[in-house]
Amino acid sequence: MKKRITALIIACFLLLCSCDSGIQQETLSDTLLISEAETELPKLSLDGYTVVISGDASERESEAAKALYLALGEVCEGIALSDDFDGKQDNTGRAEILVGATNRPQSQAALVECGEFEFIIRSAENKLVIAAKRPETIEYAVNYFLEHCTVRGSVDQSMSILLSYTELEGIEAYDYNEVYNMNCTRPTEDIVYPRSDLQASLVETETRSVSKSDIYTGGPQFIAKLYTEALSRSPSGEEFADATARISEKGCTVETLTALAYEIFASDEYKNHNLTREESCFTLYRAIFSRDPSLEELETFGGNAADSVSSLTASDEFADMMQGIIEGPYFWGINQEEVYTGSSVILASQLQKQISNYTVTKLPQGTLVLMDTVLVLPTGAMLVTEGEPTHYAKMARFLRPAEKGSHHHLIQMGEECEIKSIFIDGNMSAFELNETANGSNTVITGSYCNVTYCRVSDSTSHQNVWALDGTSEMYIAHNLITGYASDHNKTWQDGISCLATGSVIEYNDIVDTTDGAIAVFRYIENYAAYDHIRAQNSIIRYNNIFNAGNSAYVAHDYETVNYFKIGNPPEYPANMTGLVSYENNIWTSWRAHYHMVVTFSTVPWQGPVVNDRAIGGSFYNNSSPDGCFALCACGINVDKVTDAAVRGNSFLFYLGDWCRSAPGVGARAYSINEENSGGDFQAGYVNMPIATETATFINTLAGGLTLEAADTVELQGWKLTEGKVTIPLERFQAE
Repeated sequence: MKKRITALIIACFLLLCSCDSGIQQETLSDTLLISEAETELPKLSLDGYTVVISGDASERESEAAKALYLALGEVCEGIALSDDFDGKQDNTGRAEILVGATNRPQSQAALVECGEFEFIIRSAENKLVIAAKRPETIEYAVNYFLEHCTVRGSVDQSMSILLSYTELEGIEAYDYNEVYNMNCTRPTEDIVYPRSDLQASLVETETRSVSKSDIYTGGPQFIAKLYTEALSRSPSGEEFADATARISEKGCTVETLTALAYEIFASDEYKNHNLTREESCFTLYRAIFSRDPSLEELETFGGNAADSVSSLTASDEFADMMQGIIEGPYFWGINQEEVYTGSSVILASQLQKQISNYTVTKLPQGTLVLMDTVLVLPTGAMLVTEGEPTHYAKMARFLRPAEKGSHHHLIQMGEECEIKSIFIDGNMSAFELNETANGSNTVITGSYCNVTYCRVSDSTSHQNVWALDGTSEMYIAHNLITGYASDHNKTWQDGISCLATGSVIEYNDIVDTTDGAIAVFRYIENYAAYDHIRAQNSIIRYNNIFNAGNSAYVAHDYETVNYFKIGNPPEYPANMTGLVSYENNIWTSWRAHYHMVVTFSTVPWQGPVVNDRAIGGSFYNNSSPDGCFALCACGINVDKVTDAAVRGNSFLFYLGDWCRSAPGVGARAYSINEENSGGDFQAGYVNMPIATETATFINTLAGGLTLEAADTVELQGWKLTEGKVTIPLERFQAE
């Protein structure tokens, strides 16, 4: 706040020293020229006026009024700053400049006319009114008044201005004539790994009994938030294992969590992000309190995040959070529409006017874009934060406003579009369950699009990043996607939902999404024509999929269902040849589970009565990181899929008793239904269907025991191993 007000005052005095209308500059005291005025209009001198604000004015409004008083004091005689904020004296005849929501009738009348992001400047008898509903809009209105409305301390007597608060002049837009999607390269030869003598096997390891109130297994979601909010990435498997080992030794206590948080905020990695004071405050409160800071907290923050950790963890608020941190999940708190790390707030509807075909639109770092409507990127449009920052706190933030009726997507991409270094926040915490029926974060409707280096979080609908059917050649990479606000028992989120073919999805960190972290669907060119012959041949590699506190249905889903033709035998099976997932890390904590880690099938979702079936799809050399594991009811399953490959994968699974008693439906680490499936499979699987005629796997699980509902769960460990294997080039080639 001090930075912004200082900038405002400096701007006022710089403007005092300049003259754009041709008036001869003399001294600072006799020249206040912000823009040229119409000389034939009658003028109203501001000599002797009193600047008045409300007794309930925010600090922003107060500082803006002081800046106005200081600037006008250079050119006006007898200008004053009122101490009669509550209007106890008779002010009828007093000449006043009313700033913000004062109790004067002239202010009140203006506020009725103002929209949420509008301001009014008008002369009304012996009053000059500067009114707006939001404190940051008052700041902008005062700046606008000094820049455009006053010459030598006088204004037009008949002035009446109604404008939207926007600072689009800080946004750059320029043309470009190239397609940015240049990263969908596919292998041109076998991917060869060093020889390994590790044999493929599945062996039973240990039995674990885990209580959700156990302080020695608690706090995993807090660890995840330390990394995602402070460092703008997920923890690596090694980092997560080290942090949980410390909790296992010392317990999930305030002291342990404080030490972990201090080390993160004092680390060289955090310092190397070179965050501003506002950005540091933003990351600190989000990591410790799982919410945005308030405006007051932002304005009073001392500037050093590491030094502030202990005061936050010693607070009553943190003490009240401890049970949720231990037991998990504790979801997400409040997002603030008036707190941002940059210097401007705009509306999506205003930004939309700046975007056209084949243009690059650069937003200043920390800009807050309130999504009053869906932002549609036309063909060839690119949206990026200036400087292409990799930390979300520096990115322009696209935030769904916390008001009813905002059921729309946030960003919709057409052909050849790119989004880079943008924070897309669905703000699910602000909505009740029955209000979250629609509104995905990012919807890709055209081919050849990139979504890279973004932070995407908490969609109010299923999808955070959604590439629609009939599209192809997407590059979705280096994004941090979080679903902390979603609830596995109520509201569900996918991380990346890919119906596009020929795409590359790589180097993404996906944390605590509650439906499917990465779901790859069969490709259908045209539902009406029932054209689904073309293969879904996307590549999914080098992603971290981690569920710390929120459970999910599946980590990685090869979904072959034709949702428009359920129950009808398809003319052709789902063609998944060329689809390969390799070298992805997948793991959970003791507080979260997957119903399935990986599934090749429609059957778990729809049951065997659905006639959809599939050909192809490969899952190579994926793992739970060393020291980590995945809690699940099913580790890997293949059902109704031929010519599939499951090779070179190494996981530690812990199976829970999450299934009702049903013939043929039960927990398993690795299963292939040999009656209808075939391919190249590493050893260790059991011949077992994933569902029966009377029970789908997912519905059976949903009605059974879950981590969230149980005080204690019994877990059986299974180690699935095989050394990394060469991936033949032919597995990447579609038919």
